[in-house]
Amino acid sequence: MEYVLDVKNVSKYFGKRRILNNINLQVKPGEVMGFIGPNGAGKTTAIKVILGFLGDDGGEISICGYDVKKDYEKAMALVGGIVENPDMYRQYSGRLNLEMYARTHDGVTNERIDEIVRLVGLENRINDKVKKYSLGMKQRLGLAMAMLHRPKLLILDEPTNGLDPAGIKELRDILLHIAHTEGAGVLISSHQLAEMQNICDRAAIIVNGNIVAEDTLDALNRKVSGGPRYTVDVDNPMEAIRIVNEYFGEVDPEEERRSGSCDPATGNLSVPITEEEISEIIKRLALGGIRVSGIKADKTSLEDAFIAITGGGNSIA
Repeated sequence: MEYVLDVKNVSKYFGKRRILNNINLQVKPGEVMGFIGPNGAGKTTAIKVILGFLGDDGGEISICGYDVKKDYEKAMALVGGIVENPDMYRQYSGRLNLEMYARTHDGVTNERIDEIVRLVGLENRINDKVKKYSLGMKQRLGLAMAMLHRPKLLILDEPTNGLDPAGIKELRDILLHIAHTEGAGVLISSHQLAEMQNICDRAAIIVNGNIVAEDTLDALNRKVSGGPRYTVDVDNPMEAIRIVNEYFGEVDPEEERRSGSCDPATGNLSVPITEEEISEIIKRLALGGIRVSGIKADKTSLEDAFIAITGGGNSIA
């Protein structure tokens, strides 16, 4: 398939220091890709290289098939983005800023401007001067500018800065609309991992200039947890662990790969089983005299995956 963004073996040096190490990153049409990493991991540098703000030191970058080095103008015509603070004319209204920006792209109508203003929730303040806008309103206006020309690729660096919880939820809805309805690919970096989990279809994790993981959120979580796990509420957890581990020894020759564990605080049993094995486990526990009062799937978060993959101990940016 043709990616809206295809980064192949891209490296970047500042002097003798290597910031990006042969990174590979793809964004598909209609998906939201999260891009996360500790401070100094190379995330913002990667975004600036993708957008041509910085030159690379090897590798290839294409946007909708256009090579960024050979066809820069054609490639960038298909991109919308917010990196750091978007440029705006503070003395002019939000609408005039949009109208001036629209002139740099073909085919942006007044109807499209009105549509985007409604989408970002600025219809009541769009005629006010930008210097009267809050930080959150400026973020909304910047997002409107980025989306105005219906880009095939939308790149956002920390777009939730200055937004309250309601504004973050609205941003989530906007990005999902842009990706899933308008078919754009979205690359978004943020330190709000809980919110990224609600927005993203896939995520890439960059550490020390290397992309160490890239997959769907479910797949990243499975890699961390070793497969699906379930919490079972029982009245005798230690005996329940013995019964479960006995079962694992029967069905899995490599018994050490799976074992139950007990949470001392709650007494609940946590077991790595598939959905198909649930009924068998419950039956064996019942035959062993164990009363089962509940069972639920454990949820591994993107934050759990990030900490496990990076080793933790670093702030996220």
